[in-house]
Amino acid sequence: MDPDRKYGRTTFGAVNILPEWTFDVSEVQPLPPGLGKTETPVHVLPEFTENLPLAAPIPVLQLLLFLQPGAKAADVASDLVRLWKAINDLELSYQGAGLTPGDATSIDGAVRLIFQPTDPAGAAERLARLVSTINMTANNAAAAESLILQLATIERCEAAVVKSVAA
Repeated sequence: MDPDRKYGRTTFGAVNILPEWTFDVSEVQPLPPGLGKTETPVHVLPEFTENLPLAAPIPVLQLLLFLQPGAKAADVASDLVRLWKAINDLELSYQGAGLTPGDATSIDGAVRLIFQPTDPAGAAERLARLVSTINMTANNAAAAESLILQLATIERCEAAVVKSVAA
């Protein structure tokens, strides 16, 4: 253990005191007379409008899974959990922070899954590598070790990177 490491130690730094900010929550409705029966006068403030900049879209991983005909719901659920774990582990191996499952929709016998990167920094490059790996192995019969081909309820998988509105 290195006693001279610079991380994990508390140091003094500058303090930035922000100005006071008051909000009017009366929604431009007159306040009832005698509200609270306080001696301090109530001042209704003018409406406050603030234009916040829009956040940049975050890339997300979209998987379109085509299911085997007659697949049972319990088997599909089990395969989807194993698929998420495998893809999450692959993203972690690319030095990412993992994937968070998002929306799942059913489209004519197929399932569309969205996975959002936990760390958006560098996510576009990591997700592009994921898509390349998934599309290369998912539909390649020679890749017998491919997890997607080992999942009994998934017939085919198509991966893509799409943009999502930042949260």
